[in-house]
Amino acid sequence: MTAQQRRQTLEQWIDECMTDEDKDGKISAFALVHLKGQSEQEIHAIKFGARKWTAKELALVFRHKAEGYAEELPGVQTFNLQAFYGRDEPQAWKPFTVSGAHEYTGGATEAPTSQGLTQQLMRHNEVQFQTYSRGMAAMASASADLVRQVSEQNTSLQSQVSDLFSGLQRMLLDKMSNDHTGRMKELEYQRSTQERAKWFKLLPAIASNILGTDIIPQSTADSELLDAMAEAIDADGLKKLASSNIFPQELAGLLYARWHKGLQKKREEQAERETIARRIDPEQELAGNLPG
Repeated sequence: MTAQQRRQTLEQWIDECMTDEDKDGKISAFALVHLKGQSEQEIHAIKFGARKWTAKELALVFRHKAEGYAEELPGVQTFNLQAFYGRDEPQAWKPFTVSGAHEYTGGATEAPTSQGLTQQLMRHNEVQFQTYSRGMAAMASASADLVRQVSEQNTSLQSQVSDLFSGLQRMLLDKMSNDHTGRMKELEYQRSTQERAKWFKLLPAIASNILGTDIIPQSTADSELLDAMAEAIDADGLKKLASSNIFPQELAGLLYARWHKGLQKKREEQAERETIARRIDPEQELAGNLPG
């Protein structure tokens, strides 16, 4: 808000005087005086009676009287609006200025004396000063409007960028969460499939053993049985097998190779499951908190 916008208007001051409860009585009159040096000259007065005045009406009347009085006077003229509360002396004052005549029409308005020259120079200086003041006020107002517009545009752009980033963040979080969930379901399916496959491999041998007859060729059943044993054995068991004398050396080597291949496959699957299990939450990953 500029200084001009903060300045109390004549109407606001009159309204304040009419509702002032700090005085001894109610408002009884207003008087407009013109200040000329150390002297005062009353221009117009209004006493309160039967007519009901509003602050707006009084401000218009006194402003009109002041401008009419000053229109032929050179330079800026100072007036004082006085408020009376049942006494002969005013108890509130509102000085304000009105611009008088500023244009030189070509006639002699000052006496051809040193005093007249001084008055003319003062009038010319006043015109120049007021022209400069109006120009500076216009520039200040335009600059303030420009700064306000730029500030509003920046605020709007920042809000749009923030909304766009939030939307992208939500999209990325949803995608990462869906990808993570899908991968976990895929691994769960693989584990259940592997479990079923393991039982299917053992089923021919079990069935043949129970029924006492070969449902499928014995070689196929034996092969499936070896694969199941390879998947069931761990690293310690494989080491013990390699160093034991349970099987002949050539047979132990073949079994070791067969079971080592199965153990390696099991390790790879376990490593993949642990990698996924160690993954941090998708929101943490998006925020840059990646695992070390």
